[in-house]
Amino acid sequence: MQSRRPDLQPRAFLHQLRALTTELGIALVMDEVITGFRTHLGGAQAWFGVQGDLAVYGKVIGGGLPIGAIAGRAEYMDIFDGGAWQFGDDSSPPSGVTFFAGTFVRHPLALAAAKAVLLHLQECGPTLQTTLAARGDAMIREVAATLVGTPFDIPNFGSIYYLRAHDFPYSGLFYALLRHRGIHIWEARPCFLGTAHREEDVAKIIAAFRESVAEMRAVGLFPPVAPISHEPLPLTEGQREIWMASQMSPAASAAFNESCHLHFRGHFDVTAMTRAIAQVICRHDALRASFRAADGAQVFAPALDLDVPMQDFSALSAEAREVRLEALLDAEGARVFDLEHGPVLACQIVRLTPDEHLLVFTAHHIACDGWSYDIVLRELAHLYSTPGQPLPPARQFASHLREDQSAGAGAAAAYWRAQYRTIPPALDLPSDRPRPSRRTWRGARRSLTLPPATKPALAQFGAASGATFFAVVLAGFKLLLHRLTGATDIVVGIPAAGQNLVEDGENLIGHCANLLPLRTPFDPAKPFAELLAATQQNVLGAFENQQFTFGQLLAELPIPRDPGRVPLVPVTFNLDPPLSDIQFAGLTHEVALNPRHHFQFDLHFNLVDEAAGLRIECDYNPDLFHPTTIQRWLAQYGEILHALR
Repeated sequence: MQSRRPDLQPRAFLHQLRALTTELGIALVMDEVITGFRTHLGGAQAWFGVQGDLAVYGKVIGGGLPIGAIAGRAEYMDIFDGGAWQFGDDSSPPSGVTFFAGTFVRHPLALAAAKAVLLHLQECGPTLQTTLAARGDAMIREVAATLVGTPFDIPNFGSIYYLRAHDFPYSGLFYALLRHRGIHIWEARPCFLGTAHREEDVAKIIAAFRESVAEMRAVGLFPPVAPISHEPLPLTEGQREIWMASQMSPAASAAFNESCHLHFRGHFDVTAMTRAIAQVICRHDALRASFRAADGAQVFAPALDLDVPMQDFSALSAEAREVRLEALLDAEGARVFDLEHGPVLACQIVRLTPDEHLLVFTAHHIACDGWSYDIVLRELAHLYSTPGQPLPPARQFASHLREDQSAGAGAAAAYWRAQYRTIPPALDLPSDRPRPSRRTWRGARRSLTLPPATKPALAQFGAASGATFFAVVLAGFKLLLHRLTGATDIVVGIPAAGQNLVEDGENLIGHCANLLPLRTPFDPAKPFAELLAATQQNVLGAFENQQFTFGQLLAELPIPRDPGRVPLVPVTFNLDPPLSDIQFAGLTHEVALNPRHHFQFDLHFNLVDEAAGLRIECDYNPDLFHPTTIQRWLAQYGEILHALR
């Protein structure tokens, strides 16, 4: 967590970084000098669910005395004390010792203070952090409301906050007015609410901000407060493409559903879950969106009271329960949303037994992409498990839409135009049925799980070749397509999360995804290493230039339109990043996708890294391919990956 950006809390990035460093044998060092133990007894590591190899702490661990502390795994820490050995016998340090020193190194007073702090934290338990964070959030909400319409904002991470000015030449005057009222904030430095602050201290801070803002406003240095507006906003290019496709038929719209269920075991609190769902919807305007057919705009309702029905199957026999549940999940996969009137999401709870429940969640892709999916699940887990501990403010999709998103678009457009100076031939997969004269939107799914050793072996193969794991499996997929079609100029679409390009995008819910059409001409007579290198470069170039959307590119290309085909990109590929490590208090859970009945492409391979192994999911159009054909292709792809190990 950066001290000047406490609102940036990159949970997903940290989990990806932990996976990468584990895969490549790199030490992950967690800098807890700023965060210390403010968020959790286990520090930011416990808060984000990421365990580092080393962690460093500062004065917080010594109650303010100058001290630094390093903690971590034995393989790294043994260099300080030599590892496990006994003084006074014939044992000796098994590891070489690195000598180090500092002004107060191992000073008895600093060590005594650190011990006292740790004992205090242990004695207070987690309520110390949760109570302080709640007080910090409550104070910042008051101060933030006062700062609306000023050049300042005040993001926070629990009890850590930062007063931030935006291009304001008189910011120093505002700090001086706060000091005049007894509140000293060191300009451009982080601030902390401590357990020693009393309620009257908090009230004094809030009053100082309110009075200082009023004084600045009275002399015209702060503009009047702008009213909150719920005006219609334009769709993004990606949303417009989905909107137009969804108008073709109900099946076309249902093809864009994102649908899953969470299977819980243990004591399930229905009231707590419905409350958590309502809070997530309240936090994110994209989940309250509707789309107007008249002018192609989107509107965000100020509130949405979503009905969360409860289905009770617990009185049924096991066989009847299974039949009812299968029918329910099938219907959910085929749900058709009313995009014009909303809502664009649906939730329902199913009781299977007194200690076994399902939460079924479905949202339309126009308002909730894969990145958003993870945010929803993560926030549900937090709000269900710790209802008294608020989350940091969420970035709103309306704010994202109002920002200038043209940065880099010119270079991205030039990149993709250069990629498609010539038009590749259409990819003709060998279908089991004649291609319909008009494109259908039917969908189905098959899967295959490869052994757990597959991913680390492929990652090691890629690292030896200077390529990522994603480039390896994508190159293998292109090799499969070549063997099926004979094509040597293949276009595969890969989705990219636009939140990576947005400041504070890690908690932004909405449709920010873009489809990147990767084109990789190759010579099958040459070694696989050349295809892998070309794929690696394609991936890097595509992600660097994702500001130009697939729809914009398609509109420019002179591709003959065939009503029975998906233009340019009939085949897509994805590698799912691991979901956040979420926990629901008192429950175990599993996440599973609901059945697919509608699909917008001919073929899609999705790889999911699970404890059981590398699962390959294939979504396909059953009007073109038979399930046995898809299963055979999955097996062939598995053989290709096995040969690369």
